Amino acid sequence: MTRPADLDQWATWWLGEDRSEKTEHRVLWCKTHSRGLVVRLEKIDDRDQAAGMAGKSIWVPRYQLPACDQDSYYWTDLVGMDVKDRSGRTLGRVDHLFETGAQDVMVIVGEFGQEVLIPFVADFVDAVDRNQGTIIVNPLPGMV
Repeated sequence: MTRPADLDQWATWWLGEDRSEKTEHRVLWCKTHSRGLVVRLEKIDDRDQAAGMAGKSIWVPRYQLPACDQDSYYWTDLVGMDVKDRSGRTLGRVDHLFETGAQDVMVIVGEFGQEVLIPFVADFVDAVDRNQGTIIVNPLPGMV
Protein backbone atom coordinates (compact mmCIF):
# COMPACT_ATOMS: atom_id res chain seq x y z
CA MET A 1 0.00 0.00 0.00
CA THR A 2 1.25 3.43 -0.80
CA ARG A 3 -0.07 6.93 -0.96
CA PRO A 4 -1.58 7.70 -4.38
CA ALA A 5 0.57 10.82 -4.72
CA ASP A 6 3.69 8.60 -4.58
CA LEU A 7 2.66 6.53 -7.62
CA ASP A 8 3.73 9.13 -10.15
CA GLN A 9 7.39 8.21 -9.62
CA TRP A 10 7.06 4.92 -11.54
CA ALA A 11 6.85 4.94 -15.33
CA THR A 12 5.34 1.46 -15.53
CA TRP A 13 2.53 -0.07 -13.50
CA TRP A 14 1.00 -3.53 -13.43
CA LEU A 15 -2.77 -3.40 -12.97
CA GLY A 16 -5.18 -6.18 -12.06
CA GLU A 17 -7.58 -7.75 -9.62
CA ASP A 18 -4.83 -9.86 -8.06
CA ARG A 19 -1.19 -10.73 -8.56
CA SER A 20 -1.91 -13.58 -10.97
CA GLU A 21 -3.98 -11.50 -13.39
CA LYS A 22 -2.16 -8.26 -13.95
CA THR A 23 -1.15 -6.45 -17.11
CA GLU A 24 1.70 -4.03 -17.73
CA HIS A 25 0.90 -0.40 -18.56
CA ARG A 26 3.21 2.51 -19.32
CA VAL A 27 2.16 5.68 -17.47
CA LEU A 28 2.06 8.71 -19.74
CA TRP A 29 1.00 11.12 -17.00
CA CYS A 30 -0.46 10.96 -13.52
CA LYS A 31 -1.96 13.51 -11.14
CA THR A 32 -3.77 13.31 -7.83
CA HIS A 33 -7.47 14.02 -7.70
CA SER A 34 -9.88 14.42 -4.78
CA ARG A 35 -11.00 10.78 -5.14
CA GLY A 36 -7.69 9.20 -6.08
CA LEU A 37 -5.66 9.51 -9.27
CA VAL A 38 -6.24 10.67 -12.81
CA VAL A 39 -3.91 8.77 -15.12
CA ARG A 40 -3.21 8.48 -18.81
CA LEU A 41 -1.97 5.00 -19.72
CA GLU A 42 -0.45 3.99 -23.02
CA LYS A 43 -2.85 1.94 -25.20
CA ILE A 44 -5.90 2.99 -23.16
CA ASP A 45 -7.58 5.14 -25.76
CA ASP A 46 -11.20 5.66 -24.72
CA ARG A 47 -13.45 6.13 -21.69
CA ASP A 48 -14.74 2.55 -21.75
CA GLN A 49 -11.23 1.13 -21.59
CA ALA A 50 -10.35 3.60 -18.83
CA ALA A 51 -13.49 2.72 -16.86
CA GLY A 52 -12.38 -0.91 -16.97
CA MET A 53 -9.22 0.06 -15.10
CA ALA A 54 -11.01 1.83 -12.24
CA GLY A 55 -10.58 0.11 -8.90
CA LYS A 56 -7.76 -2.18 -10.04
CA SER A 57 -4.80 -2.79 -7.79
CA ILE A 58 -1.47 -1.27 -8.84
CA TRP A 59 1.86 -3.05 -8.55
CA VAL A 60 5.37 -1.80 -9.25
CA PRO A 61 8.51 -3.95 -9.45
CA ARG A 62 10.08 -4.64 -6.06
CA TYR A 63 13.55 -3.70 -7.30
CA GLN A 64 12.30 -0.16 -8.00
CA LEU A 65 11.24 0.42 -4.39
CA PRO A 66 13.64 2.13 -1.99
CA ALA A 67 15.12 -0.03 0.74
CA CYS A 68 13.35 0.12 4.09
CA ASP A 69 15.00 1.33 7.26
CA GLN A 70 15.58 -1.25 9.98
CA ASP A 71 12.25 -0.47 11.68
CA SER A 72 10.22 0.15 8.50
CA TYR A 73 8.41 -2.45 6.46
CA TYR A 74 6.48 -2.80 3.26
CA TRP A 75 3.05 -4.23 3.95
CA THR A 76 3.63 -6.94 1.39
CA ASP A 77 6.52 -8.21 3.57
CA LEU A 78 4.29 -8.46 6.64
CA VAL A 79 1.41 -10.29 4.98
CA GLY A 80 1.65 -14.00 5.70
CA MET A 81 3.88 -13.62 8.77
CA ASP A 82 2.99 -15.57 11.89
CA VAL A 83 1.92 -13.42 14.84
CA LYS A 84 2.68 -14.51 18.40
CA ASP A 85 2.18 -12.86 21.74
CA ARG A 86 5.02 -12.42 24.23
CA SER A 87 4.35 -15.84 25.76
CA GLY A 88 4.87 -17.51 22.38
CA ARG A 89 1.19 -18.29 21.77
CA THR A 90 0.37 -18.13 18.07
CA LEU A 91 -2.46 -15.69 17.35
CA GLY A 92 -2.58 -16.32 13.61
CA ARG A 93 -1.17 -14.88 10.40
CA VAL A 94 -1.21 -11.37 8.99
CA ASP A 95 -3.93 -11.40 6.32
CA HIS A 96 -3.71 -7.74 5.35
CA LEU A 97 -3.19 -4.27 6.75
CA PHE A 98 -5.16 -1.07 6.47
CA GLU A 99 -4.60 2.57 7.26
CA THR A 100 -6.78 4.46 9.74
CA GLY A 101 -5.15 7.85 9.41
CA ALA A 102 -3.66 7.57 12.88
CA GLN A 103 -1.84 4.27 12.36
CA ASP A 104 -1.62 1.12 10.30
CA VAL A 105 -3.58 -1.87 11.57
CA MET A 106 -2.80 -5.55 11.04
CA VAL A 107 -5.67 -7.93 10.39
CA ILE A 108 -4.62 -11.26 11.84
CA VAL A 109 -6.60 -14.36 10.96
CA GLY A 110 -6.48 -17.12 13.55
CA GLU A 111 -6.64 -20.89 13.18
CA PHE A 112 -10.44 -20.95 13.09
CA GLY A 113 -10.88 -17.90 10.85
CA GLN A 114 -11.39 -15.35 13.63
CA GLU A 115 -9.98 -11.89 12.93
CA VAL A 116 -7.91 -9.91 15.41
CA LEU A 117 -7.01 -6.27 14.76
CA ILE A 118 -3.75 -5.02 16.21
CA PRO A 119 -2.27 -1.58 15.51
CA PHE A 120 1.13 -1.78 13.89
CA VAL A 121 2.79 0.62 16.32
CA ALA A 122 5.56 0.23 18.90
CA ASP A 123 3.07 0.06 21.79
CA PHE A 124 1.73 -3.23 20.43
CA VAL A 125 4.51 -4.64 18.21
CA ASP A 126 7.59 -5.77 20.08
CA ALA A 127 9.55 -7.28 17.20
CA VAL A 128 9.44 -8.23 13.55
CA ASP A 129 11.74 -11.08 12.58
CA ARG A 130 11.99 -11.09 8.80
CA ASN A 131 14.16 -14.21 8.79
CA GLN A 132 11.74 -16.25 10.91
CA GLY A 133 8.63 -14.66 9.38
CA THR A 134 7.30 -13.81 12.82
CA ILE A 135 5.86 -10.74 14.52
CA ILE A 136 5.80 -10.59 18.33
CA VAL A 137 2.99 -8.47 19.76
CA ASN A 138 1.86 -7.25 23.14
CA PRO A 139 -1.93 -6.98 22.86
CA LEU A 140 -4.06 -5.37 25.53
CA PRO A 141 -6.16 -7.73 27.63
CA GLY A 142 -9.33 -8.59 25.73
CA MET A 143 -7.89 -7.81 22.27
CA VAL A 144 -7.37 -11.48 21.47
